[in-house]
Amino acid sequence: MGLMHTALGNELPAFFTGERDAAATLTAIEESYSTAAKEAGLLE
Repeated sequence: MGLMHTALGNELPAFFTGERDAAATLTAIEESYSTAAKEAGLLE
């Protein structure tokens, strides 16, 4: 849960300020979470 919270916190501001659209923000969140989860050994 902490990894997802961090990914959301890092990526959502770009959506709220209009720098990214919703689709790009979701992709960035997915990539951020996946990278962190792989580094933590939760995903292969």
